[in-house]
Amino acid sequence: MGKQKQAGGKPKGGYWMATVDPARVRFAFSRIRPYFSGCGRKVEDTLQDIRDGKLDARDLPAITVMDRPDSGGGDKWYFSLNNRRLWVLKRAADEGLLGGAGGREVEVRVRAMRPHELKKYTLETCACEAKFLYAAGNGDVPDGTAEGDRDGAAAEEEDEEEGSGDEGVMRGERERLAELIARAAEGPGLALEEARELERLRRALKKAGISV
Repeated sequence: MGKQKQAGGKPKGGYWMATVDPARVRFAFSRIRPYFSGCGRKVEDTLQDIRDGKLDARDLPAITVMDRPDSGGGDKWYFSLNNRRLWVLKRAADEGLLGGAGGREVEVRVRAMRPHELKKYTLETCACEAKFLYAAGNGDVPDGTAEGDRDGAAAEEEDEEEGSGDEGVMRGERERLAELIARAAEGPGLALEEARELERLRRALKKAGISV
């Protein structure tokens, strides 16, 4: 179940931060590409870096998830817009490599599900696990039907939100970092959770080779 963290008790720009167990987050699609968009890095290599201590899972950009209005109480579910990072987080949680109780908690960026999304993202259509889509002819083992998998992967790419998907995430992170720095300079200081987010963003961008 997610623990919400909202500055001033109100979501800013329609988004808020929450601490959740990745097991309570569902994949938007059951087939995902084995490489991150843009950089071409293998998803499994990122998980291995976390295992080897080369990367802290908390330094990964926070995934964006959707909150269904009819999914509450003890059976709370979230629906991910960043499926490849979710795959990494689920495996890391299973191995106790995240923060919080039992090494199973991570901060996520949450927004309410929009009306047109309510039929698309449901407990019936979104799975708790996803398999990699491997392209036939690349020496990889095909998984499922090639045509169906290609369609699903294409839909996955289109569904990643601008500024929160694998290609646009660093742009979104830089914008959020600039916002926090400006707010810190204007007033008496940032709330504790915002200060932690500021440091996390600095570390993540530095690891990506982006000057901050």
